[in-house]
Amino acid sequence: MKYIIFLAVTFVFSAATFAADKVFQGAVQLSSHANTKDNSLFLKSKSHGEKFLKLVEKTAVREISTSELFNLVEEKNQNSEKAIIIDVREESEWQNDPKISTAIHLSKGILERDIEQLIPNTNQAIRVYCSGGFRARLAADTLLKMGYSNVKSLQGGMRAYQAYLNASKNKSD
Repeated sequence: MKYIIFLAVTFVFSAATFAADKVFQGAVQLSSHANTKDNSLFLKSKSHGEKFLKLVEKTAVREISTSELFNLVEEKNQNSEKAIIIDVREESEWQNDPKISTAIHLSKGILERDIEQLIPNTNQAIRVYCSGGFRARLAADTLLKMGYSNVKSLQGGMRAYQAYLNASKNKSD
């Protein structure tokens, strides 16, 4: 009987591990979609259509790396006059998912409407992020089109930032 329970537990664990691995591989895979301006690679999710990805690729947005944003967040904790960090994810993501403590929330759906009142200075350094980097690139592109001159998008989004934090933590342990 113990052997049967052991086999059942092993099977369930193996199936769950296999399924999680397949979901991860399917949901986020490295794509050959490279931005010709900065040669960055996009994380491609199967839920993103080709037209959406082409729209993102056409943006003239400069990106900030996870380490650069981490350093900026650390500086911002000491100096409030640094770049403004904007989380452009939806309200439910802002409420339920990890976020950067110094960021303000301004979802992509209302960014264009509210940005001028919140940040009237078009020379202000602005850094935007979302979950995976796509919406942030589109939001940054919109801000550039609206006349904001110092805008960058977080490469890889919050998922990449969380991975960077986890890797940094593991190195220090």
